[in-house]
Amino acid sequence: MPPELRKPDFFLVGAPKCGTTALHLHLARHPEIFLSAKEETNHFASDLLRADDPWRSEAAWLDLFREAGRARRIGDASVFHLFSREAARGIRAFQPEARILVALRDPVEWLPSYHSQMVWNGDETLRDLEAALEAEPARLRGEALPAHLRFPQRLYYSQVAAFSEQLERYFDAFGRDRVHVILFDELCSRSESVLRALLGFLEVDPSHCTGFQIANPNRQLRSAAFSEFLKRPPAAIAGVVTRLLPPDRRMQLRRALRRWNSRAAERPPLEPALRARLCERFRPEVEGLERLLGRPLRGWCRPLASDPPG
Repeated sequence: MPPELRKPDFFLVGAPKCGTTALHLHLARHPEIFLSAKEETNHFASDLLRADDPWRSEAAWLDLFREAGRARRIGDASVFHLFSREAARGIRAFQPEARILVALRDPVEWLPSYHSQMVWNGDETLRDLEAALEAEPARLRGEALPAHLRFPQRLYYSQVAAFSEQLERYFDAFGRDRVHVILFDELCSRSESVLRALLGFLEVDPSHCTGFQIANPNRQLRSAAFSEFLKRPPAAIAGVVTRLLPPDRRMQLRRALRRWNSRAAERPPLEPALRARLCERFRPEVEGLERLLGRPLRGWCRPLASDPPG
């Protein structure tokens, strides 16, 4: 490794749609922290990435941190590292003293948010949540999957939501003292104290925790066809853009066009019957998390908001 390249020493590993984008943005503004502007390389998820994925290259990945300078902490944010069965071991081999950040959310609240994000990304073609859940068995057999997914496992909804198993892998690899868990509902309700604890875990100045707000709100596409065009443009157009614009300008243009093609939209609440089924489905998962964390997760997996506290 060239001497000018420093190794990341903390990893925001997931889960998606649990406040990770907001955490990345907030941490990147801290004067003692360097975070790569490129998210979601998922470099250590060797079980998810295709053999030709460019971010499997350690040299290409490490080059993202070339500008870290004298930052006290250097971090990577890749939210499918939590889901990956290989990433915890890979990170441990690469950086045994790494600090791990995990953000979690009530799976019943997480699921519609995550599905909506997959639709907006252009990764999910089934816009109805129940239809996407019903397709999961076929997709696990390699059927009914949209073409050109970076990795199809991101649509295995029940597996992505297996947070207790995923968290346990990181506890086993790094020990509990090197894994910091943030709960999405607490991040929303008392962000300052949650962020102070996080910055204390990273051993940086905890006073830089103002102006925090949840990012990545629910969005809807204006045009699914235009979204598909941006995701997989015709080769002739892609070639012209590549010749005319450097990589950073291409990324800026793509982000601007994606913003133009979307609008903020309030997600409708789950139907009570579906919510009840999901609560039943994920209750063992929540109970497993409670055992791992050694604390109750009040309000998680509740069938109806009007239910009395249990």
